[in-house]
Amino acid sequence: MKKVHSLVATVLVLVLALAIFPGSTLAADNLAPLPAPVQRIYDRTDKAVLENRPGSFWVWGPRVQDSTEDYVESPGGKRQVYYFEKGRLEITDPAKNPNDKYYATSGLLLREMITGQEQVGNAALINRGPANVPLAGDLTPGIADSPTYASLTNLVSFDGSWRSNDLTGQPVAHTLALGGAVSTNAELAQGVTYAMYYKETGHNVAKPFMDFMNQKGTVYENGRYVANQPLFDPLYVFGYPIAEPYWTHVTVAGKAQWVLVQAFERRLLTYTPSNPDPYKVELGNLGLAYVQWRYKTDIKPFYDTDPDYQRPTETLGFQLYNGINGNMQSLTALKRAKAVNGKIVSQEQYQAPDKARYLDATTYRGQPATVETIIVASRTYQRLIVGNQTSNWFYQDTPSPFTWPQNFPAFQIVSLNDQSLDWQAGTSTKTATDITRPLFVNFTEIDGSKYTVGRLISEMNGVILNSTVDVTTPEGAKLTQTTGYSDFNVPNNIVAPPNAIKASSNANQALSLKEALSQPISGNRSFDSYLRAEMSDRQAVVSQAAASNGVLVKFKNGYQSSQAAMLQSNGTLSLAQGWSNPSNGSPVLFNTNSSDLSATLDLLKSDPAVEYAVPNYVRHSAITTFNDPGEGSQYYLNAVKVPRAWDVSTGSKGITVAVIDSGIDLENPDLKGNIAETYNSQKGGTDVTDVEGHGSWTGGIIGAIGNNNVYGTGIAWNTRILAIKADEEDQPGSFSDASVIKALHYATDHGARVINMSLGGPEDSPALRDAVAYATNKGVVVVVASGNAGNSVPEYPASYPKVISVGATGLLGQPAAFSSYGSHIILSAPGVRICNTVRAGQFACPDGTSASAPIVSAAAGLILSVNPNLTADQVKAILIASATPAPGKQVGQRDDKYGYGMVNIGVALRMAATNQFPTLPGDLPQ
Repeated sequence: MKKVHSLVATVLVLVLALAIFPGSTLAADNLAPLPAPVQRIYDRTDKAVLENRPGSFWVWGPRVQDSTEDYVESPGGKRQVYYFEKGRLEITDPAKNPNDKYYATSGLLLREMITGQEQVGNAALINRGPANVPLAGDLTPGIADSPTYASLTNLVSFDGSWRSNDLTGQPVAHTLALGGAVSTNAELAQGVTYAMYYKETGHNVAKPFMDFMNQKGTVYENGRYVANQPLFDPLYVFGYPIAEPYWTHVTVAGKAQWVLVQAFERRLLTYTPSNPDPYKVELGNLGLAYVQWRYKTDIKPFYDTDPDYQRPTETLGFQLYNGINGNMQSLTALKRAKAVNGKIVSQEQYQAPDKARYLDATTYRGQPATVETIIVASRTYQRLIVGNQTSNWFYQDTPSPFTWPQNFPAFQIVSLNDQSLDWQAGTSTKTATDITRPLFVNFTEIDGSKYTVGRLISEMNGVILNSTVDVTTPEGAKLTQTTGYSDFNVPNNIVAPPNAIKASSNANQALSLKEALSQPISGNRSFDSYLRAEMSDRQAVVSQAAASNGVLVKFKNGYQSSQAAMLQSNGTLSLAQGWSNPSNGSPVLFNTNSSDLSATLDLLKSDPAVEYAVPNYVRHSAITTFNDPGEGSQYYLNAVKVPRAWDVSTGSKGITVAVIDSGIDLENPDLKGNIAETYNSQKGGTDVTDVEGHGSWTGGIIGAIGNNNVYGTGIAWNTRILAIKADEEDQPGSFSDASVIKALHYATDHGARVINMSLGGPEDSPALRDAVAYATNKGVVVVVASGNAGNSVPEYPASYPKVISVGATGLLGQPAAFSSYGSHIILSAPGVRICNTVRAGQFACPDGTSASAPIVSAAAGLILSVNPNLTADQVKAILIASATPAPGKQVGQRDDKYGYGMVNIGVALRMAATNQFPTLPGDLPQ
């Protein structure tokens, strides 16, 4: 072997390479002489190295092997190829003029190795699989996450089909690890900046590489050495950049080092700061790596498309369920009787088109009681019956009229797109008068309760005869609700009660609606949640009738309100527990004690020192039905291209995502390792016990731990979660504005880069608006569920400026029927059958825009993990520019149901990792 002038480290790497190729040699003595045109190219730069001339370095490197390889356009389908340590030269057309500059070319080796597509003709490719050969350093890496050529698969662009932003002059701080994982380490830059932006392919070139490609030196031409000549024809030797430069952690001769690498069309360049001049920049061992990939590795299948998921198809159970519901909706009248554990709890009557009557069992001051409800169109009447005594009739008017059975939740026709529960059909049974068939489904609710729901249907008459719901709570309690259906199309005599009194919000009024409905019907929270979904019309009435949770007051100049002082002195108002007099212009919560809410608000608003006084509205989590088709059913990960995104990042412990919700299950094995901090905004302290289960679910969608063989996985499963419990202690899943405001301030002040709120309501509150603005003005990405009303009525905080309002799509990628829509929607994400961890260490699959929002929050967290220096607007712009637009729309065009499109986390992460920083659309909702 001839002596060469090179670094010791390079020689050591070369020795390691020789161990892999015992049949090849670096000495030309054992190979046939190179053809003259190839020798001429080689000698121009590398002859000086072989002759030990000072300052010389390898451009092609020692010869590795000669090969005859398939190539469609060559004579006989074969061409001669010459491999060197750092590149390749090939002669495709021997009949060409040997003096032509392109008689011998260097080929697109990087493109083949990165994409995994071996080129055997101008347009002929063989799928081999991306090269898992180290990008730099030792061919047997001493660091587990040292990247390979395959690691660049999702980060390259060969034709400018996507383009990075021009970052000339800015520091190079991105790092690349095995599998394509990208993060940022500002300390590595140490003065290394981007020097030039190539418009041809849309990539930046680092200054050390730019200087290297443009340097001058001594070359061998026409039989002599000529000084001060350009060493390279950059386009011939290197080609255009096809990726951004990345710092990689590798071993060189067994020693760990940070090396900057950049891929060009024809060459790979490395920059090692610890090397002495002039050897800091070197050409990577591309030829050696290519030979290892093409001749020494097993062929692996290469897939250049994202993984997909199985769309649902119609089953017999699905068809029967919808057919029976369609028949039930055609009825003009119906009676139902419900029992829990054998005890009647509700008797119901319905009369088309707009009448209903309920007798619901409850308690009043410890005694058995009944709440009677009559609904006629837009007016709801209620009274309390205790023994032989009855209260007056009270009434409330609702914004929209009650309709039956068209809008009755129990008889909804479900599309495949919205198929939440996978109903199964049992065996038909023939009786003396009918043919019946059972339908059944099993699922888990977010609080960990197990449900078995069954229907017995009449195949002859096409109606439901009875239904059964069996519930087993996490604590082991068992409940059974049975519902019997009767009197189909038999008219019910339902009339409006005379002399009804308009319901008051005054808590002192005898037998008020709040007092009458103070106890749940079943006495069990998890069972009530099922009833909530089934009887949402009645829940809306109860919600409207509930008394205020106090008032939020913002003073113009600190605490200087004469009216507020007077109201406190006479006991009408009192500072709520945990609140103090404001000193920074923030609102403060007052209890209204026994005062009339409207009169109190009028007094406060009349005071010139009061900027606003508003009710402390209650908002609800944006969740609908619940089911559990089994573990491994996280189809939405493929739907939003999460596996492709994980090639770039699975999150960073340096990024915190706050989840303002019902708390979180601290003992859940899929969650506890990622919970960085907890806070209870309702009562202070760190208790975040999740009675509802909603927060454990949304938190799991964002950050459930992956690769731990437990349940499923979160999307950003290496990201820190700040879990904030903000729901009411006596109303799990309900959130007062005061509690949400405190949570927003806490999350912002404690370093959250992203805040997720899967909650909302129809009331616009300036106090809540101010709190959202506090977060967004400090650069926090605020993501909010659009709501589950299925209409265009704005919900808040989803409709506030600068938030990312997220609507839901279903199993077919179409807008979910329940998803609220309108001009404020920014993005959409899957929201039907979203399986993840829930309370009590369970795995469940609820529906709702509550799931869509954390999918986007997780995407934002991943983007910031790749580039923590991005602003909230840049994160938002990347999410919008990478989204899959609504049908018929282009990128950047908005739709009232899809927003700017369904989030595509794979594309979003690639954009962040390759310095693509789009601008926000001009029509962005404000």
